[in-house]
Formats: sequence, structure tokens, C-alpha cells
Amino acid sequence: MYHKKHKKKGFLLVELIVAVALFIVVTALSLGSIVSILDISRRVRGNKDVLDSLNASVEYMARIVRFGNTYHCGLSPSGVLTVLQNCTTGASLLAVNYAGQTFVFRLTGTKIEFSDNGGTSYKALTGSNVIIDRLQFYTFGTSKTDNIQPYVLAVIRGRVANDPQASSIFDIQTIMTQRRLDLNI
Repeated sequence: MYHKKHKKKGFLLVELIVAVALFIVVTALSLGSIVSILDISRRVRGNKDVLDSLNASVEYMARIVRFGNTYHCGLSPSGVLTVLQNCTTGASLLAVNYAGQTFVFRLTGTKIEFSDNGGTSYKALTGSNVIIDRLQFYTFGTSKTDNIQPYVLAVIRGRVANDPQASSIFDIQTIMTQRRLDLNI
């Protein structure tokens, strides 16, 4: 007579505990990754919102420059901002005559401000979550007799301040040209 060996059906308690422990470890690692991805996504969305706001500010400046005339860069010894003035070395103040008003853009602290009344009062152009470290305007061709179409080069350097641990640095350079032809050819 010989004995048949019976196969055991099911799992031992130790095997079940090991399987559950492996499942918990894999789940914990996965959740950590998912939380990190969600945090990165939140920061990217915040940076995008800030940069969209900054883009709107630059577009506002560009519209004033494109349709304006009488560009004045930097402070004037007389304090008059409506006199044509080239600024090849750069300045943090730009005045533009647009639709009969003098618009002024300047850097104050860490914000870009603008005035639509010749510099009497200013309003913030950039939001509180944008820190501007540098704003320089360079103007060229402001004279009516120089045969150069007037244009302004704006250089902006700053950072997004919506996350104290990691701020994104940006550099923007844009050329804004007067639309109306101003050449004496």
C-alpha cells in the first residue's frame, strides 16, 4: 500500500502577512509619489498664473508704446517727462505720450508701477506674487530727424514668489516699436 500525498490548499498565515506587508509598502511608495506629483502640479499652475499676469502687464506696456509717441526715458533734469529723450544706457523710468495723456512706467521697490496722469499718482502693474529685481528701459530713435523708427527695449528680471521654498526666476527682453511711421526719408 502506498500513501497519496495531499496538496495543501490556501495560504499559510505567514504568507498572507508577507503579502499584505508588501502591498502596504508598495501602496505607501505610490502615495508618496502621487502627493509629490500633485504638489508639483500645484506649483506649476501657480507659476503659470503669475506669468500670465506678468505677460498681461508687459502687453499693456507694449500697447501704450506701440500707439504712443514722444518717448522719454529716465529722469529729466527739468522734471519734464514730455520732452523727447533717447536713453541708450538704460533707465528704470519710461514716459510715453498716448492719446493725449502721459503714461509713466517705473520700478518702485519690487513692483512695476504705472501712471496715466503724468506721474501724479501711480498704480501697481504687477501682482504681489511677482518680485521684480530689475527693470530697464532703453529708447532709440526718439528724434524726428534721426531717420530711425522709435522703439523701446524693455529688460525685466524677477522671480515668482508664490512658494517660499522654491521661486522661479525669469528674464524678459522685449522690443516695442512705435506703429506710426516716423521716418523722414
